[in-house]
Amino acid sequence: MSDLQKLHSMVWDLRKEIHATWPTPPPEDCLRYSLTEAGEAMDAWLRLTRPGDARNHAKSADVLAELADLVMMLLSALGPEWGEDWRVGSPPPGDTNLDEICAYTTANLLALTQYQYYDISGVLDIVLVIDSYPGMNLEMELAALLARIRAKHIIEYGGCTSWTTEVIEATPPTRPGTSSE
Repeated sequence: MSDLQKLHSMVWDLRKEIHATWPTPPPEDCLRYSLTEAGEAMDAWLRLTRPGDARNHAKSADVLAELADLVMMLLSALGPEWGEDWRVGSPPPGDTNLDEICAYTTANLLALTQYQYYDISGVLDIVLVIDSYPGMNLEMELAALLARIRAKHIIEYGGCTSWTTEVIEATPPTRPGTSSE
């Protein structure tokens, strides 16, 4: 199981670094974006499991990368300060599947927007469910995502730092059985 505090720090270290070119939305909107990311993960899963379906446009199907996007938005919704009192346990019981992940994501958004209840433990539960998704190495997927975002917002938008050349030369981690090409 991934260290949630470490994942949270990874996301917020980047958020602080590139805030000028990529500001963090408020928590409510981060949860809304997390819902779109859950939908993109479902879309990727459908593309993989139902390749014969007619689709409106071609798009790559990478469920794990989409789930990493979802985790980034969930951890962004928590804000920059890690709460020492945040309950961190094990994932909720049940199968780790995208239907469940989408349902949990929707429930957390509704809790905040409809009932003004911000369920930090519910957000962390979703991250734990994603962490246990088959084939997921969440720390590696999140690191690869954050490296792409950092490269885009530092290099493309002119935010020059000593880190810029390292981004250009660095090869993001790849999953076992895949190539970096």
